[in-house]
Amino acid sequence: HTNINSSFLFCVISITILMGGVSSQNDCKSNVLGENFVIGFPDNLGSIQSNVLHILLVSFNTEPTEVKLSSQFLLSDGTTFGSIVQLQPGDYERVVVPSELEIIGSVKSYETILIESDYKISVYAIHLEDYTTDGYLAIPVENLGNQYVVATYQSTRNNGNTLFAIFATVDNTTVTVQLTTEVTYEGINYFRGDTLTLELNEYEAVQIQSNAAS
Repeated sequence: HTNINSSFLFCVISITILMGGVSSQNDCKSNVLGENFVIGFPDNLGSIQSNVLHILLVSFNTEPTEVKLSSQFLLSDGTTFGSIVQLQPGDYERVVVPSELEIIGSVKSYETILIESDYKISVYAIHLEDYTTDGYLAIPVENLGNQYVVATYQSTRNNGNTLFAIFATVDNTTVTVQLTTEVTYEGINYFRGDTLTLELNEYEAVQIQSNAAS
């Protein structure tokens, strides 16, 4: 994360997702504008005390747009995150998200955020920590697919974990992961060539980490 001149070790993981109640889509869609998103913030290299989570909402509409953000995850103060944003035509807004919604470790959790808009928007997730920044352009729910190849990297200088995260949009989501490196999940060790099968419910996330060298 911190030094682009570091040597990196790559691991490629194939993931197949079967979503209950949703038809399979074979075509890869490039449209990133949508009205419904399910996103999250995977673990970032750095101190959790310094992390700042942002969501950038961008309107391309000619009418005012209302955007609702919500999470089922129970925060330490006993509340849940929620926000309503009014986007002006062609404008954008930045929403600060509680730092507790960063997913830490190889876990299942509900540290996800549902975004609902009455017009199509684009969504960016930005994760800031000391000396490191992560971010991505979110894909709307209607454009998600069922098969992915995940390429992760590990810096040889900072011993950071490689990881990926999956966010379910419907109940009874079965995820099959073909591993190309060692991981430990729920106390069980998995090795290169093993298949990891996961069952997720709506708005549930799973993050898988590895500190294996290859």
